[in-house]
Parts: sequence; C-alpha cells; structure tokens
Amino acid sequence: GSFFYLNKYTVLNKKMKPTPRQFKEAFERQEFITKYLIDEGYAENEDMAKNVIMGMSEQWYETILRLNEKV
Repeated sequence: GSFFYLNKYTVLNKKMKPTPRQFKEAFERQEFITKYLIDEGYAENEDMAKNVIMGMSEQWYETILRLNEKV
C-alpha cells in the first residue's frame, strides 16, 4: 500500500478521505522521496526506502521535497 504522508501540503480532517488530487500529490511526493533515497544511497530498494520514510522526521521529509521544487 501507499504511505500517505500528511503534512503542511495536505491538511485533512481525520474523518475525511483524501481527494483524488490529494492522493495523487501524496503518491508523487512518495515516489520522489523514494527515488531520492535510492539514488543517494540511503536505501537499496523501494521497500527499504519506505522503511526510511516511515522513520524520517517531517523536517527531513520537507527538505527533500524542497529539492524537487528547485528542479
């Protein structure tokens, strides 16, 4: 399953389901961070990257996302 990371980019009430757009944006963020972690040697594959993402701080997560904005 996809890891749905809630942060300042996605504000949801616990009772609300993500909209298709929010789900797509969360999926794209996860894909970018997964690729980054593998490319930079933090993880060897997608499963390892998902474990890293689950344990990473929100600050590190957002720092990586800002790299995507600069591209």
